[in-house]
Amino acid sequence: MGHVYRELPEVDLSGDIFTSKVPLGPEGLLHGRLDNGLRYYVRQCSKPKARAALALAVKVGSLVEEEPERGVAHILEHLAFNATQRYSNHDIVAFLESIGASFGACQNAYTSADETVYTLMVPTAAENGDNAALLEESIAVLSEFAARIRCAPEDLAKERGAVMEELRMCNDSGGRLAAAHWKLLLQGCRYENRLPIGLESVIKRVPAEAIAAFYRRWYLPHRMAVVAVGDFPDCAAVLSLITKHLGPAFEAAAAAGLLALQGGLEVPRVLPDSWQHSEPRFCVFADREAQDSGLYLSWKVPSRPTATPAQYLEVMKDVLFQACLNGRLYRLSRARDPPFFSASLADESACAAVDMFVLGVVCEEKQTLRALEAVLVELARVRLHGFSQREFSNAVKSMQADIETTYLEADQGYCTDIRDEYVRHFLGEEFVSGQQYEARLNKTLLPLITVEDINARAATLTHRHSAVFKSVEHKKWHSEAALRKVVEGVAAAETGGRIGPWEEPEMPDSIMKQIPQVPEEWYTCCGLEPPDPSLPLYPSMLLDAESAAAAADSLAGVVSERLYPQLQLRELMLANGMRLAIKETDFLADEVLVTAVAVGGLSEVPHPSFYTASMSGVVGSQLGQFGHKPEVLGELLAGRRLSLSPSEGAYARSVKGSASPHDLEVVGQLLHSLMTYEMQLEPGEMDSVMLQVRQGIEAQLRSPLHAYHSRVRQVNYDACYFFDPITLQELDKVDLEASCSHHRSSFSNPAEFTVVFTGNVKFTALLPVITTYLATIPAAPGRGGPRDCRTLRPLPFKFPEQPVVEDVEVDMVSPLTQSQITLPVGLERAVAREQLWWLSAACRLLETRLLQKLRFEFGDVYTVSVASFFGCEAPSSTGAKLWGDVSIAFTCDPANKERRLEYALTVADTETADADAFAAAAAAAERLVELALTTLERLQEEGPTQAEVDTLLNVERFDWENLQQENSFWHDVVVNGYQSRKYAEGGDLDAVWARIRDARDEVMAEMTPQTLQAMLCRLFPHPCRSRYTAITMMPRPPGLLGRLAFRADI
Repeated sequence: MGHVYRELPEVDLSGDIFTSKVPLGPEGLLHGRLDNGLRYYVRQCSKPKARAALALAVKVGSLVEEEPERGVAHILEHLAFNATQRYSNHDIVAFLESIGASFGACQNAYTSADETVYTLMVPTAAENGDNAALLEESIAVLSEFAARIRCAPEDLAKERGAVMEELRMCNDSGGRLAAAHWKLLLQGCRYENRLPIGLESVIKRVPAEAIAAFYRRWYLPHRMAVVAVGDFPDCAAVLSLITKHLGPAFEAAAAAGLLALQGGLEVPRVLPDSWQHSEPRFCVFADREAQDSGLYLSWKVPSRPTATPAQYLEVMKDVLFQACLNGRLYRLSRARDPPFFSASLADESACAAVDMFVLGVVCEEKQTLRALEAVLVELARVRLHGFSQREFSNAVKSMQADIETTYLEADQGYCTDIRDEYVRHFLGEEFVSGQQYEARLNKTLLPLITVEDINARAATLTHRHSAVFKSVEHKKWHSEAALRKVVEGVAAAETGGRIGPWEEPEMPDSIMKQIPQVPEEWYTCCGLEPPDPSLPLYPSMLLDAESAAAAADSLAGVVSERLYPQLQLRELMLANGMRLAIKETDFLADEVLVTAVAVGGLSEVPHPSFYTASMSGVVGSQLGQFGHKPEVLGELLAGRRLSLSPSEGAYARSVKGSASPHDLEVVGQLLHSLMTYEMQLEPGEMDSVMLQVRQGIEAQLRSPLHAYHSRVRQVNYDACYFFDPITLQELDKVDLEASCSHHRSSFSNPAEFTVVFTGNVKFTALLPVITTYLATIPAAPGRGGPRDCRTLRPLPFKFPEQPVVEDVEVDMVSPLTQSQITLPVGLERAVAREQLWWLSAACRLLETRLLQKLRFEFGDVYTVSVASFFGCEAPSSTGAKLWGDVSIAFTCDPANKERRLEYALTVADTETADADAFAAAAAAAERLVELALTTLERLQEEGPTQAEVDTLLNVERFDWENLQQENSFWHDVVVNGYQSRKYAEGGDLDAVWARIRDARDEVMAEMTPQTLQAMLCRLFPHPCRSRYTAITMMPRPPGLLGRLAFRADI
């Protein structure tokens, strides 16, 4: 707990305040109702700058659908982006993209059982300075959604396919499990048969008039709210725009026959008296594609409001209970022969009327009954004996840390997060008062909670409290009667007092047994007394700027210092060879990103040892790579706001994470421990983890996507071993002792590592950490300094020289086709940085064109992704080009794989193309992927339009401005810069950044339809059909035995 928490003033909860609604806030918020009943929330927020997050929330979802309408609420949401009274043919999408709001990321919507919410993220300032016009047009779009959606047959025809594709995507193993769980939980309620995705028969055949009638009945202003949170110079002006566009919109729509303002229906009563039940429900769910064996234990409760301090206090108790229980379950999962691999309790909202506590468990195959008994015994143990004071204290410390972060970043929240809070206030009365008040309220309420309060929460998690117990496996290994028998057996043991108290393990006092010794002259130079080794450094060793400068000059552990003025970065070289880079920002008050990176990774490992080396991360995390077992370290870090995770890739090793500025000392301790700890493997210590890895491999073999993705990588990367998933045979060959040794070797030489700190990190505060923990890491004799990235061993990969077109037939329960087209991309080394920016624009252009064709025009797909990949190319490569690839991926109806002649008609311009070209297009249209290739081909031949280029430039400007307000952007610039070839050649990080920035500026200035067309021909194979791969996953229906393997007994 930091001093900020201790100094927080408490909230007055005297009199009726404790049970009264928390006032909506903070100060400056504009909220209320328009004359037509529509609610509004308008608030200023300057993060990110010149941006606004907008939302239209409608208290209408799938719940109100009648049987012939199941799925209509969701279809209506799709139609909103298709056509309205003012916009046709997805022109709304085109307009929003033209101002920088890309589809999906910045314009989106969702439908649940209880609500439909439309969200936009738009600029508040145009390049020409016309600030009001963009925002007004965006608010006008919300008014189109609210009152002017067009439900014409031709519009619906374009959306049916996309909605059907979404239905197919939701029907994988996880989707089937979720749907079955929903029906089991809400059995007997109207919700049971109102999943938002709806019925296939309705999606395919519902008439447009039925959707229009639904819209007229339910989309009424008193069920709506508009939320606008952004960088507004005048919130009152924004409210005026909302009033202007949303005020008269409904009357105008009613006059046009789009809405019926009078006689709107009320939401039906949804929960019968029997929705709560004292008899538990049991289900054995078997799905042959299931990826885990495990359990879902659910307890239903009425929706828990958080409108008053008293109600919020109860939710805080729930959070603390979950933290205590999950800490105990984690310790059980860490035993030598654990009853389960993982288990945790969380609270969720099933729907507007019902919340639930869900205990999810992953366990060994055929051991679900044992896992069930273990978690139920632990709940019973809490009811009988309670949590220990130590467990309670750890949970409280974590909550205090969260409260402090909330306060520190009170004025730094993102407009999207704040917008979503007000949406939840409208939908569910969640209190929103501003982060400062929220932090103070939390601090005021937390001391009111006792360990006895937390223990009492377990009383509601019994089999007599609306409990639903479900096991999940890929085969049915036991019956529902077996589940019931376990539940009743644990209940009998609890009643008979046969469950003893928790045996609390011993804990060390600190992360490090001994603080490294620092030369006393350093403290003398700084005018400080040497610290007490038993106390933390902070805040006693915070140095002023003058002392810090003197310390850096005099400290034996620091051998040099360098400043990079363009990046505003300070670099230190330590005597042990470690390099430190420190970039201070003010984006978030309680965030420091940390990465320790070293050049050289798994590509250096001989092929026969590859899988042994790649398992070293699993070994390290299990054995305790920071000097303590994970369960011990987790408790030592209770209340600390930090995370660190080592990993190893093809060409680098890294330790990545983040921390609060107040926990940087602990970061130093963990890095010191990681690089000095002599990790040892004890017999049997890895057995349970290796069993879990083995089951994971077996589960992959059941996944329809596994064989497909494996084949894609095999074809595209010439069967490079690095991309081959580990097999059971290879797992049996793994040498765990060698894995342990590889881990120690990978992270033991400080001279190989550069440690980068980005965020609210003061050099004067970090210097004692550097001195005490990082500078005292012993140098590794005979290991040398950092690797030169130009000497790395490259991965053996090669893209096929000729086109490869394949179908991969796989068994699957629910048929789905997925295609990936991959094209090689070569960047000319001398201008590679510029060409990366060109490639980014080309990928975005191609993705937009394909989305327009495949989804908006033909309705064949739900989404399309176009992405580049250069992960194979080593920094040591010396060829004329840097090689990567661009992939185009989408899923579709299996029936769409074989295309008809009309597709060729839509692709080929029959008015201008000659007969030979049309015949070639018709022949090429055999596969759906041909349309994607034809789209790229036409872009190469004809280029983009000026409007498309203008949209690309706006979206890029939008993204670039947003990125530069993020710690993660600058952190990646520095971390990647140190690993770059340009830095290896010149040793100047500012020059690396200038190259990135100048290359972007140059490309943006030069981008026209003609220059982008030229780059499409220069970067991609030209013609594009000369070299590519197209791999399609096709369903092979299971035989009789396979069909019998899929059962969901509910």
